[in-house]
Amino acid sequence: MTQLAAMIAVGAVAECRVVLGSPALGSTLGVLRQWIDDFEAQRDLAASTDFPAGE
Repeated sequence: MTQLAAMIAVGAVAECRVVLGSPALGSTLGVLRQWIDDFEAQRDLAASTDFPAGE
């Protein structure tokens, strides 16, 4: 079995998504930007759970 086939078999390959249309792309990018902002807001909390600190 090829490496790609093995990855597919275990679900290691990310799904491929195609966004069709300018309005759909704009909306999708807006949602993704909000998600990034939400994750960035958790940066300090995430770092505070590192053990040892900073790693």
